[in-house]
Amino acid sequence: MTIDKTHKCTKCSTELLYTNTGSWYNARRRREKQGFLHCKKCADEHASEANKGNPKITGRPKGSKNNPNYIPHNRGKSENIKNIGWHKKETRMLQIARRNGYDTYKEYRDSLPEWKAYTVDVWRVTNQQPLDLLENIDKRGVNGQDGAYTLDHRVSIKRGFIENIPPEEIGHIDNLQMLPWEENITKGWR
Repeated sequence: MTIDKTHKCTKCSTELLYTNTGSWYNARRRREKQGFLHCKKCADEHASEANKGNPKITGRPKGSKNNPNYIPHNRGKSENIKNIGWHKKETRMLQIARRNGYDTYKEYRDSLPEWKAYTVDVWRVTNQQPLDLLENIDKRGVNGQDGAYTLDHRVSIKRGFIENIPPEEIGHIDNLQMLPWEENITKGWR
């Protein structure tokens, strides 16, 4: 269903037609916030007037690391905060906890159902293993990809949970193998 809604350009009074209600609302909000709403022609004129005397702004935004004018957020501050990011385990854990409404990872981890906590522990151990030693690891891919292999636990995570096998044993390299994805998904929850 298309709805024809309009606004008028505040500079030349040209009628702007919107067939999408969301776009119309966004334009209205922009007009209320900025005090003007321009048609394409007037917008180009407004932009060229605003940028007179300024070099043409191109490329990535100021905060982007790929921008040659990038200024790190911690310039002049202690170097110990320089490498905070997702490459640090503690940061990832804290992000996961906060995304789920907890202040610490321990609070989040304690709130998980037993099965979910066990699965998290198994995958933590699995990801710490030297997976490059596995046969066919170079063919690792995703389900549906031709010739792709996926990581498999010989003794399944479900079986380990049911039989109270420690996560360290289920996630150990000796319990891991690479299987063609078709075989791995048919293996399922056995």
